[in-house]
Amino acid sequence: MSPEVCRLALAPAASYRPWQATYATLAADGQRWLNQALIAQHALPMPATLALPACPLARRLVQQWAQLPQVAVLIAAARLRRHVLAERASLRLPATVHTFLRLGHAELDPAHAVPADPANPQMLLGWGGARLQTLAPHLPAWIAARLGLPFAGLPLAAAGAERPDPALIDLFWSALRHVENLP
Repeated sequence: MSPEVCRLALAPAASYRPWQATYATLAADGQRWLNQALIAQHALPMPATLALPACPLARRLVQQWAQLPQVAVLIAAARLRRHVLAERASLRLPATVHTFLRLGHAELDPAHAVPADPANPQMLLGWGGARLQTLAPHLPAWIAARLGLPFAGLPLAAAGAERPDPALIDLFWSALRHVENLP
Protein backbone atom coordinates (compact mmCIF):
# COMPACT_ATOMS: atom_id res chain seq x y z
CA MET A 1 0.00 0.00 0.00
CA SER A 2 1.40 3.34 -1.08
CA PRO A 3 0.62 6.48 0.95
CA GLU A 4 0.69 8.55 -2.27
CA VAL A 5 -1.91 6.32 -3.93
CA CYS A 6 -4.08 6.38 -0.79
CA ARG A 7 -3.90 10.16 -0.61
CA LEU A 8 -4.74 10.66 -4.28
CA ALA A 9 -7.45 7.99 -4.42
CA LEU A 10 -9.17 8.63 -1.11
CA ALA A 11 -8.53 12.35 -0.55
CA PRO A 12 -8.99 14.00 -3.95
CA ALA A 13 -10.39 17.18 -2.38
CA ALA A 14 -6.89 18.00 -1.12
CA SER A 15 -5.84 18.72 -4.71
CA TYR A 16 -9.17 20.09 -5.98
CA ARG A 17 -8.23 23.69 -6.70
CA PRO A 18 -11.50 25.41 -5.65
CA TRP A 19 -11.51 23.67 -2.24
CA GLN A 20 -7.79 23.53 -1.37
CA ALA A 21 -7.73 26.44 1.07
CA THR A 22 -10.88 25.29 2.87
CA TYR A 23 -9.81 21.65 2.91
CA ALA A 24 -6.57 22.42 4.71
CA THR A 25 -8.42 24.13 7.59
CA LEU A 26 -11.04 21.42 8.18
CA ALA A 27 -10.98 18.69 10.79
CA ALA A 28 -10.83 15.06 9.64
CA ASP A 29 -14.64 14.70 9.56
CA GLY A 30 -15.00 17.76 7.33
CA GLN A 31 -12.24 16.58 5.03
CA ARG A 32 -13.85 13.13 4.79
CA TRP A 33 -17.18 14.71 3.89
CA LEU A 34 -15.59 16.87 1.15
CA ASN A 35 -13.75 13.87 -0.26
CA GLN A 36 -16.92 11.78 -0.38
CA ALA A 37 -18.82 14.64 -2.01
CA LEU A 38 -16.13 15.16 -4.66
CA ILE A 39 -15.85 11.45 -5.43
CA ALA A 40 -19.63 11.23 -5.86
CA GLN A 41 -19.99 14.53 -7.76
CA HIS A 42 -17.30 13.68 -10.32
CA ALA A 43 -17.90 9.90 -10.27
CA LEU A 44 -14.20 9.36 -9.58
CA PRO A 45 -13.22 5.70 -10.03
CA MET A 46 -11.11 3.95 -7.41
CA PRO A 47 -7.88 2.09 -8.17
CA ALA A 48 -7.96 -1.71 -8.22
CA THR A 49 -5.02 -1.73 -5.81
CA LEU A 50 -3.44 0.83 -3.49
CA ALA A 51 0.04 -0.04 -4.75
CA LEU A 52 1.98 2.36 -6.97
CA PRO A 53 1.10 1.90 -10.66
CA ALA A 54 3.53 -0.13 -12.77
CA CYS A 55 3.49 2.39 -15.64
CA PRO A 56 6.39 4.85 -15.17
CA LEU A 57 4.29 7.85 -16.24
CA ALA A 58 1.47 7.00 -13.82
CA ARG A 59 3.90 6.20 -11.01
CA ARG A 60 5.73 9.51 -11.30
CA LEU A 61 2.48 11.46 -11.58
CA VAL A 62 1.21 9.90 -8.37
CA GLN A 63 4.52 10.45 -6.56
CA GLN A 64 4.81 14.08 -7.67
CA TRP A 65 1.09 14.99 -7.61
CA ALA A 66 1.61 18.02 -5.35
CA GLN A 67 4.06 19.50 -7.88
CA LEU A 68 1.67 19.10 -10.84
CA PRO A 69 0.69 22.80 -10.87
CA GLN A 70 4.37 23.83 -11.02
CA VAL A 71 4.96 21.35 -13.85
CA ALA A 72 1.96 22.81 -15.73
CA VAL A 73 3.32 26.35 -15.43
CA LEU A 74 6.73 25.26 -16.75
CA ILE A 75 5.16 23.42 -19.69
CA ALA A 76 3.05 26.43 -20.62
CA ALA A 77 5.93 28.88 -20.27
CA ALA A 78 8.21 26.71 -22.41
CA ARG A 79 5.66 26.20 -25.19
CA LEU A 80 4.71 29.91 -25.17
CA ARG A 81 8.28 31.07 -24.53
CA ARG A 82 8.50 33.86 -27.11
CA HIS A 83 5.10 35.26 -26.10
CA VAL A 84 5.80 35.01 -22.37
CA LEU A 85 9.16 36.77 -22.63
CA ALA A 86 7.64 39.53 -24.79
CA GLU A 87 5.46 40.61 -21.85
CA ARG A 88 6.73 42.92 -19.13
CA ALA A 89 4.83 40.81 -16.63
CA SER A 90 7.26 37.96 -17.33
CA LEU A 91 9.77 39.74 -15.07
CA ARG A 92 7.51 38.87 -12.12
CA LEU A 93 7.53 35.15 -12.89
CA PRO A 94 9.56 32.99 -10.48
CA ALA A 95 13.22 32.41 -11.18
CA THR A 96 12.50 28.71 -11.70
CA VAL A 97 10.39 29.58 -14.75
CA HIS A 98 13.16 31.73 -16.24
CA THR A 99 15.71 28.99 -15.59
CA PHE A 100 13.47 26.45 -17.32
CA LEU A 101 12.95 28.78 -20.28
CA ARG A 102 16.73 28.88 -20.81
CA LEU A 103 16.75 25.14 -21.48
CA GLY A 104 15.48 25.82 -25.00
CA HIS A 105 12.52 23.47 -25.31
CA ALA A 106 10.56 23.54 -28.56
CA GLU A 107 8.08 26.38 -28.78
CA LEU A 108 4.48 26.04 -29.84
CA ASP A 109 3.75 25.76 -33.54
CA PRO A 110 2.72 29.22 -34.83
CA ALA A 111 -0.55 27.73 -36.12
CA HIS A 112 -1.77 27.32 -32.52
CA ALA A 113 -3.77 30.10 -30.91
CA VAL A 114 -1.88 31.99 -28.21
CA PRO A 115 -3.90 33.00 -25.14
CA ALA A 116 -4.18 36.62 -24.09
CA ASP A 117 -1.83 37.74 -21.32
CA PRO A 118 0.65 34.85 -21.73
CA ALA A 119 2.83 35.90 -18.77
CA ASN A 120 -0.04 35.73 -16.26
CA PRO A 121 0.71 32.91 -13.79
CA GLN A 122 -2.97 31.85 -13.64
CA MET A 123 -3.14 31.71 -17.43
CA LEU A 124 0.07 29.64 -17.53
CA LEU A 125 -1.35 27.30 -14.88
CA GLY A 126 -4.61 26.80 -16.79
CA TRP A 127 -2.96 26.48 -20.21
CA GLY A 128 -0.38 24.01 -18.92
CA GLY A 129 -3.08 22.11 -17.05
CA ALA A 130 -5.05 21.72 -20.26
CA ARG A 131 -1.96 20.27 -21.93
CA LEU A 132 -1.33 17.88 -19.05
CA GLN A 133 -4.88 16.59 -19.33
CA THR A 134 -4.07 15.32 -22.83
CA LEU A 135 -1.92 12.67 -21.09
CA ALA A 136 -5.12 11.03 -19.77
CA PRO A 137 -5.29 8.30 -22.46
CA HIS A 138 -1.87 7.05 -21.29
CA LEU A 139 -2.94 6.71 -17.64
CA PRO A 140 -5.10 4.36 -15.59
CA ALA A 141 -8.71 5.57 -15.49
CA TRP A 142 -8.62 6.49 -11.80
CA ILE A 143 -5.62 8.82 -12.31
CA ALA A 144 -6.95 10.25 -15.58
CA ALA A 145 -10.22 11.16 -13.83
CA ARG A 146 -8.27 13.15 -11.22
CA LEU A 147 -5.87 14.85 -13.62
CA GLY A 148 -8.03 17.97 -13.96
CA LEU A 149 -8.59 18.51 -10.22
CA PRO A 150 -5.58 20.80 -9.60
CA PHE A 151 -6.71 22.99 -12.52
CA ALA A 152 -10.46 23.10 -11.87
CA GLY A 153 -11.97 26.55 -12.13
CA LEU A 154 -9.34 27.88 -14.53
CA PRO A 155 -10.94 28.83 -17.86
CA LEU A 156 -8.17 27.54 -20.10
CA ALA A 157 -8.00 24.23 -18.20
CA ALA A 158 -11.68 23.64 -18.91
CA ALA A 159 -11.22 24.39 -22.61
CA GLY A 160 -8.56 21.72 -23.04
CA ALA A 161 -5.90 21.55 -25.70
CA GLU A 162 -6.94 22.11 -29.31
CA ARG A 163 -4.89 19.21 -30.66
CA PRO A 164 -2.37 16.70 -29.33
CA ASP A 165 1.10 18.07 -28.69
CA PRO A 166 3.80 15.59 -29.82
CA ALA A 167 6.47 17.38 -27.75
CA LEU A 168 4.42 17.20 -24.53
CA ILE A 169 5.72 13.94 -23.11
CA ASP A 170 9.38 14.98 -23.36
CA LEU A 171 8.54 18.41 -22.02
CA PHE A 172 6.57 16.82 -19.16
CA TRP A 173 9.54 14.67 -18.07
CA SER A 174 11.89 17.63 -18.29
CA ALA A 175 9.56 19.90 -16.29
CA LEU A 176 9.01 17.17 -13.69
CA ARG A 177 12.77 16.67 -13.24
CA HIS A 178 13.24 20.44 -13.01
CA VAL A 179 10.60 20.71 -10.26
CA GLU A 180 12.04 17.71 -8.40
CA ASN A 181 15.45 19.39 -8.29
CA LEU A 182 14.14 22.60 -6.73
CA PRO A 183 15.40 23.32 -3.23
